[in-house]
Amino acid sequence: METFDAVVVGAGVLGGATAYFLAKEGLKVCLMDREAVGSGASAHGHGAMSMVGKDFRPGAHFTLGLVGKEMFGGYVESVMEDSGIDPMYHESDGVSLAVDDEEEQIFKEAIADQSQYLEMKWIDGDEVRRMEPRITPDTRGAVLYEHGQVDAYRLSLATAQAVERMGGQLLLREATGLKTEGDRVTGVTYPGGEVSAGAVVIAMGAWSEKARDWLHFPIPVRPMHGQVLHVRMPGDPVRLFIITARHGPILPRRDGILMAGSLGGVSMSGMDVDSAHVFDPRETGPWEYDLNPSEWGRNFMLE
Repeated sequence: METFDAVVVGAGVLGGATAYFLAKEGLKVCLMDREAVGSGASAHGHGAMSMVGKDFRPGAHFTLGLVGKEMFGGYVESVMEDSGIDPMYHESDGVSLAVDDEEEQIFKEAIADQSQYLEMKWIDGDEVRRMEPRITPDTRGAVLYEHGQVDAYRLSLATAQAVERMGGQLLLREATGLKTEGDRVTGVTYPGGEVSAGAVVIAMGAWSEKARDWLHFPIPVRPMHGQVLHVRMPGDPVRLFIITARHGPILPRRDGILMAGSLGGVSMSGMDVDSAHVFDPRETGPWEYDLNPSEWGRNFMLE
């Protein structure tokens, strides 16, 4: 049985990054996933690098976000060099768009809290539409700043490829438990086998709570249900990254695909982590959200 310095369970963006940095330090790494690289949220997320809004407030979490923002471009470049895969990272002007009173309050509070750390400013609706004429005339204004966007699926593939090139191994097996000796974790079990390692990292995304039975303490991770529309719009490319506080984003990828909306976004706390409903990969009919394409267009990108 092969022994590794570390096993990382979960081959998404975070698991892949962890395995990549460990391998860069010369450790022999096994990257595990029960299905495929980036097959969970990493294959479906927006990949936006925005720090404006309620998610980041001054403090330890915000400081960590600033560090990540500063290092991300170099990180992607390093992964691309080591893997030969382009994660399609790009940076551009972005706006956190306020189309109602609540969003305006959220984003103006963000400026008050964050402008000393990030370069940003408030612009009125006329200036927003000069930058992107198709934005709804209902907009109150926006926070203007620069941020990035990455294809998280390609980034996951790139980190896995880089780990393999550096002598690591990708193992597509479902982790079913941990091996222990006394109070030390010494490996991971899977159906039909096990992997020995000096350290184990749990990076299973929405499935991480399953490890609570292995570790004998709660893991407060819950899935969120959501879906994103990928489209190619006729006409000129959208000129900005567009974020809203309540209505979801509109993000142009570097390859011309437009990622529109983020329906759902509801935490499934209180539900069984094994529930088929929570992890059903099929799209939900838009009628469940009282949303249709014409209404989406009226609220965001117009004629």
